Amino acid sequence: QLNLGRSNKVIAYHLGLSENTVRVHVAAILDHLGVVSRVEAILEAQRRGLVQAQR
Repeated sequence: QLNLGRSNKVIAYHLGLSENTVRVHVAAILDHLGVVSRVEAILEAQRRGLVQAQR
């Protein structure tokens, strides 16, 4: 859902989690990928073949 440009609030709603939980997990993803922004995370995940580019 991150690659769809959804906010933490929307992701939290769809997954039945708190916004804080989503924020913590997004921060962990950014750290794991070695990036500082959501856009960079999406591009890096695409580069690594973890997600497909959205059309």
